[in-house]
Amino acid sequence: MAQELGNIQGQEQSLGQEQKLTAAQVAFMRMLEMPVDDLRERIEKELEENVALEKDDSGADDTESPESLESQERKEAADGPEPQENLMDQGTIDEIEYFESERPGGGGRGGDDDAYTIDDPDLPQFRDTLMQQVGEYALTDHQRELLEYLIGSLDDDGLLTKKLYVLADELEVYMGIETTVEELREVLLVLQQFDPPGIGAQSLQETLVLQIRRRIEEHPDSVKWRQLLEIVEKRWEQLTLNHWNVIRERQHISEGEMRALQRMLRTLTPRPGCAPGETMAPRGASTNITADFVVEVGEDGTISVSLNERGVPTLRVSPEYEALARRSLTQMPGRTGAERRRARDYTQGCVMRATSFLYNLRSRSETMLRIMREVVAAQREFFLTGDDGAIRQFMMKDVGETLGLDISIVSRAVKDKWVDTPYGMRPMRFFFRGMGGVKREDGTQLGQDSIMQALADLIAAEDKRAPLSDERLTKILQSKGFPVARRTVAKYREKLQIPVARMRTQH
Repeated sequence: MAQELGNIQGQEQSLGQEQKLTAAQVAFMRMLEMPVDDLRERIEKELEENVALEKDDSGADDTESPESLESQERKEAADGPEPQENLMDQGTIDEIEYFESERPGGGGRGGDDDAYTIDDPDLPQFRDTLMQQVGEYALTDHQRELLEYLIGSLDDDGLLTKKLYVLADELEVYMGIETTVEELREVLLVLQQFDPPGIGAQSLQETLVLQIRRRIEEHPDSVKWRQLLEIVEKRWEQLTLNHWNVIRERQHISEGEMRALQRMLRTLTPRPGCAPGETMAPRGASTNITADFVVEVGEDGTISVSLNERGVPTLRVSPEYEALARRSLTQMPGRTGAERRRARDYTQGCVMRATSFLYNLRSRSETMLRIMREVVAAQREFFLTGDDGAIRQFMMKDVGETLGLDISIVSRAVKDKWVDTPYGMRPMRFFFRGMGGVKREDGTQLGQDSIMQALADLIAAEDKRAPLSDERLTKILQSKGFPVARRTVAKYREKLQIPVARMRTQH
């Protein structure tokens, strides 16, 4: 498989365009790019279309361990290719004529079509709903990136508890995406238009306000919903203390109206991301943001990485079709020579396609695991502590250089993948961080580490009776060739855990 990946890299580098790769290489690259949910759908489609591919119900586990994959590759390298791999040279899959009438077994596949589905309607699906709605809005690519990051930053109640300026810093430092609080606020307003109502609120009060406003949109003539909105917006303190008598007096409403408003309030939910009466979803629950990897940390500090292949069936080439594909032309079904040739070509084509599909599945699993292990090794401190600030400089090209993979392969393996960590879901790209820092006028890059070191040196040498303000530090750094903004200086100072100037004063 390593040789196959090397061939893919070499051809991609020399040709530069995916359409110039062989059909088998293109199929692998596309499969590598698929998140696990898409992979399940692709497998089911292949099972429906290729009679030579079937589920292996012989008792094997649904997933192969990395060790078994590696040992299998070593065995294949030592033993040589299986006989059916010779069929790869006999033509293009798409050119093989479908020989429906000669299917062994009469044509039906049978089996339990739902044997490996994992959707559970009793589990929260709010991220599923949100991701499906992204495409309903006219957004730029940049806005879509921001919106997807906001969705990934929601807590399990569907609320956005992080401040927008914190998210802006995260996007810049960890994702290499420059944005502003104003841009994030605009995108957040879009998110708050999504269903279920109240999603993306930054507080309990705001989620109730959003839900009430949605009811007003649905019932524009409703006086009571407008009364309840006024109470939630203007009488929040009394409402949280359950001082309804005070609210009734100040709103000049009757006791009957108060009870009606209380009943209406109880139809709202403080947790828009969960179904009514639902508890937190367990780890690994089915949402649209489904984990492609699961990373677990043991009490002794050991970190394990596994692919989330729950619901992915173990597959094999049909032994019946394998045997049929090896028959001589005279043994094939059919009355005439042309019919027998068609039967042979169809059968061998199905076996070839199934063999190639299984090979790509194994290659995908091994490649993704190798890349994720490199990510864990590079970001070990984060996985041990859960501190987002522990994410260090790490780029996709670093993975490629270490593993001998082209960056296009790494990029496809990272694209749209999510990691279930002990500290919550993270997009895989979260663990990659560019050089950071800033560029000089001559185009050279100043790394974040060098800027932070210069900042730390300035503060260490300052007069503690009159510490340097962030503005003064910015000017000094700029005079030394570091074209940084005051906001950047403040951010780096906080990352160094150095307090503001007034807190550093010593008399």
